[in-house]
Amino acid sequence: MLQQENRTRYTGSLRSLEADAVRMGSLVLEMVSVASRLAVEPDERLAEKVLSWEVEVDAMEKDLVERVIVTLAMESPVAGDLLFLSATLLLVNELEKIGDEAAKLTGRLSKLQGEFPYEMNDLFREMSRMAQANLRESLHLYSQYSREAAQRLVSMDDQVDRTYKISRNLLLDMIRDDPERSRQFLRCVEIFHALEHVSDRATDIAKRLQTCYEPFVKVSRTSEPPSRSDLGAEV
Repeated sequence: MLQQENRTRYTGSLRSLEADAVRMGSLVLEMVSVASRLAVEPDERLAEKVLSWEVEVDAMEKDLVERVIVTLAMESPVAGDLLFLSATLLLVNELEKIGDEAAKLTGRLSKLQGEFPYEMNDLFREMSRMAQANLRESLHLYSQYSREAAQRLVSMDDQVDRTYKISRNLLLDMIRDDPERSRQFLRCVEIFHALEHVSDRATDIAKRLQTCYEPFVKVSRTSEPPSRSDLGAEV
């Protein structure tokens, strides 16, 4: 009976970790979405909300890391559960960095004071859409890893990089044509760069999950990693 109770408690602890990690990811995704809106809808209250969320994300990362470490030390997890805990650590580390990028994006857009160049609106919306899609996909990978989805996400980041280069070159041309607005355009370059970093971090999640799971995928010769029970985890 005691052993069954311990297993039930342990399984509940793992599920709680996963749910909270996904909740952290959802909050970071909301930060990027709201920060992006500031380009066309300047709003000081929204900017303050994003910055307050950054504090919350930092606290969530600290809490999740501590809980993972305690689980590793106290429960001695094996196989599938150990992979899950490792994936959780790498996920929350990257999510915290993406939260930082969202905060930077917010600060840079606020400094423009509603003067984001209309010529760049379409490219900005497209780049924001792609960066958010990549982040959303990285969260799906954490919950359910797939080799094909990981490879697809890595390739999608190339589109974001190309869009960033196009945007940067256009803004540099605008600086040459209108040097009096060079500070405004340089801030726009930094804004696009922050979005590129969001996508880069999402891609880093995919790459690190690949490193975590691929050895087991290769051993099992399937496109999916073995389950925790297949690997001998206590569930």
